Amino acid sequence: MGARSPEGWTPLIVASYHGHLELARALIERGADVNAVNRKGTSVLMFAKSAALRDGNFAVMDLLLAAGADVFHRDRFGRDIEDYARELQSPALVRFIVEVKAKANTQS
Repeated sequence: MGARSPEGWTPLIVASYHGHLELARALIERGADVNAVNRKGTSVLMFAKSAALRDGNFAVMDLLLAAGADVFHRDRFGRDIEDYARELQSPALVRFIVEVKAKANTQS
């Protein structure tokens, strides 16, 4: 599971970015790091938002979160996934992230 592209993309990052739920699940079952980041500090969950925006399907994000992905992670620029969702002006994604964060805050 240590394979990375020159940009720091792991197989799980690629699967998540493209919305490949079953592949992401298989990689996680084999020990892929759900909190892996690329060279810019962009997390797997941040990449998964791209598929959610394209397809309107949050299944990969749900899978990553259930496996322990950190919704509060900040990249090298100090931004988290909510910052990017707001920048992209996606009400559904913002709502999803805010709800996940609220749930995480009540559990900690």
